[in-house]
Amino acid sequence: MNFKKILSVVSACAVTAAAAMGISVFAEGLPSTAYLCGSIGATSVWEAGDATSGSTVANVDGDAQYQVEWIVTDGGTSTMEFLVIQIPGLTVHQYENMKINIDSVYVDGKKLDYTSSPNAVDMAFYEKPEGATRLYLIDTWTSKKITDLPGNTTITQSIKVLFTVSGTGIAGTSNVTEETTEPSTEPTLATEETTEPATGGVEPTPTDPTDAAETEPTTNAPATSANTQVTAVAANANNNSNNGGNTNGGNQVSNSTSGSPTTKGAGIAAAFAGLALTAGAAVLTKVKRK
Repeated sequence: MNFKKILSVVSACAVTAAAAMGISVFAEGLPSTAYLCGSIGATSVWEAGDATSGSTVANVDGDAQYQVEWIVTDGGTSTMEFLVIQIPGLTVHQYENMKINIDSVYVDGKKLDYTSSPNAVDMAFYEKPEGATRLYLIDTWTSKKITDLPGNTTITQSIKVLFTVSGTGIAGTSNVTEETTEPSTEPTLATEETTEPATGGVEPTPTDPTDAAETEPTTNAPATSANTQVTAVAANANNNSNNGGNTNGGNQVSNSTSGSPTTKGAGIAAAFAGLALTAGAAVLTKVKRK
């Protein structure tokens, strides 16, 4: 049995004896400090004052989330054996409803996929009479045999642990500044935006080609041609009457008409009617002269 185990047994016996004599051994309580305790590489930290340069020691004063950090100063290690968070003077005997949980662990700035074992939190650790709370990350030295932090973990820069204290009934002050997250390796997809031409706030109305009004062709020109034809027939009929009644106006009408078939037919009918009237008038005139 090593010296630390002997000391732990003696301390536990002393606490039991003191309690039996009615002496309070749970006077310290809050506030307390929390720090990473153990060995990384060639460096060991057993008291808060031993923390390496730049490391974070938390002031635990009640219910809050806290962080502790060990800054590596000797090159680090790839072999871990023992590392815990130590909170001296704070035990469940002072705050019977107290709970403490490890929230997250970061190694060299990267968050680990970390899960605590059921026996990783000891809120009644009595190595000294005042007791302490220990949060075990790895312990290959005692019977706990906890390896929540794998033994082959490589630490070259730092290790940081966030934990939460609750159930003391005292409002605490968190020292957590910002959680470090692993940089994303997901590619960033560019988003294309389609810009439509400005229409002054008015949506353009689509034009339906079938909505266009159909315009029928104008037939005024053929009608004028028909009137001209009637006039020409009447003139020819008059000339024929003067030439002895030789009527060939029908041929002239047929040769001089143009335009659409419908208009041509109407013009011919009108021409024949005018010819008949003119011929009749010429015959009457000759009868009178006789």
